Amino acid sequence: MFKDFHDKYKCIFIHVPKVAGSSIERVIYQTDKWLVGHVKASDYTKFDKDKFDSYFSFGFVRNPYDRVVSAYHYLKNDSPDPCDIKWGRLHINNLTFEEFILSLQDEEFKEEILSKNHFSFQYKYLCDKNMNILVNFIGKFEKLDNDFKKILNILRRKDSLVHINKSKHLNYRDYYNSQTYKIIREIYRDDFEIFDYDLEDKKYFNIPQNIYLNNLESKILIKNINLDSLRLKKSFQIQNLNQTIETKNKTIQDNLIQIQNLNQTIETKNKT
Repeated sequence: MFKDFHDKYKCIFIHVPKVAGSSIERVIYQTDKWLVGHVKASDYTKFDKDKFDSYFSFGFVRNPYDRVVSAYHYLKNDSPDPCDIKWGRLHINNLTFEEFILSLQDEEFKEEILSKNHFSFQYKYLCDKNMNILVNFIGKFEKLDNDFKKILNILRRKDSLVHINKSKHLNYRDYYNSQTYKIIREIYRDDFEIFDYDLEDKKYFNIPQNIYLNNLESKILIKNINLDSLRLKKSFQIQNLNQTIETKNKTIQDNLIQIQNLNQTIETKNKT
């Protein structure tokens, strides 16, 4: 599981597919060779958690909308791997991107696609089964150069990143419509939320205004419901508090009356 280069460089890079991993491996481990592949952080911790925790560990993630476009093109046209080429011919070669995404509504087809590591969930590489992040640092593909510099600084290295296998397709925003956008959003919701990618960012997509407004209205409605619930809870708490105060006041008054009666009794006895 652990290799000599892990011990040499005191770091473990978790290579999430289609997130510039080959470029990062070349720099971090100073080699052009294919190294350990797409090993999950949880596999390292199962093998030797103490050793994993003693090394600096990191990974990179990518906006799921963009990553799906990149994986689609890579497996359809760009991969040099014979297994990938065969897989692409079998599953996506005859489908446009829109047809491919719409086909993901079929559960059997979706499961087959998600079993391919290029399309699998990113959190499975970087989190445990409870979706707790296992690595020390997660960079973002969208800030690749800046985040990679942070890693080099941590490792006290002065290398630079050259991005190989760079995608040649159009901007991913040009591939989606409101329907395909929604399909990917729902499938990869956990990746969006765990790695802080915006599910509803209007500026990314040409989504009809009424759909955006409906989403916004739904969010406002949920917030209003939560506020009403909070107000009701506070009102109930205040009501209970008032009742408690009332009861305490009555008890105090009763005690005062008892004290007065006792004082009168004492005075009467003193006179006799």
